[in-house]
Amino acid sequence: SSARHDHQVLARTMGIALVEAQDLGCDEGRVWHQQGARQQVDVIYRRNDDQISSSDGTTRHLLGVPGLDAVYGSGGVAIANAPGVGVASDKLIYSHLPEIIRYYLREEPLLLQVPTYDCTSSLQRQKVIRELDQLVVKQVDGAGGVGMLIGPEASSQERAAMAARIQRNPRHFIAQPLQQLSTVPTLINGTVEHCAVDLRPFVLHRGDTVKLLNAGLTRVARPAGSLVVNATQGGGYKDTWIVEVTLA
Repeated sequence: SSARHDHQVLARTMGIALVEAQDLGCDEGRVWHQQGARQQVDVIYRRNDDQISSSDGTTRHLLGVPGLDAVYGSGGVAIANAPGVGVASDKLIYSHLPEIIRYYLREEPLLLQVPTYDCTSSLQRQKVIRELDQLVVKQVDGAGGVGMLIGPEASSQERAAMAARIQRNPRHFIAQPLQQLSTVPTLINGTVEHCAVDLRPFVLHRGDTVKLLNAGLTRVARPAGSLVVNATQGGGYKDTWIVEVTLA
């Protein structure tokens, strides 16, 4: 993973173990770190779904920690980024969030979102293909900018190829208008450049308690002129300074 180095630095700084699925095991209703002396694990910060397997303690694949979801369900371990928390960040579901809010909460969304076109809709798909030179197309399952097309920067051949892909498999794509991200002065190889950034806030949810942390992650596009902040596509990170917090 492109984020492995970051996680190694964080784990070393915090004095916690960075593990893969095969380093953990479940026994006696608890999770154990099995490298060296066996230690009980109280909290797991979960990077992806590879650590979850069937509740009966068996697995038919090479991923996962057999029995982990059963231990989690019984309260034997806490998991940050618990199973299911990523559903709201699914790109296709994101296109329907305003309607979901209106249907389930019977209220208008408090925050506006970037218009997002669902390519499974015939009318929206036609609009996307017609306006590819103005839109950014993303794969629904393409994390880290994989498979993304920035229409205004793409060639006519690249846009035609994307249009064909959307027609063949519309379920795999959404599209959004190109957003001009904010820029901040960024020191790159001894030169100050104005680079695009975005801010990723962090929200902790435990039971009925929801807390927005007084911190965040600023992702920066490199080189200057790029709009892609994902680390897998050459992006990086900057310090996040919070100078004032005002709560409504």
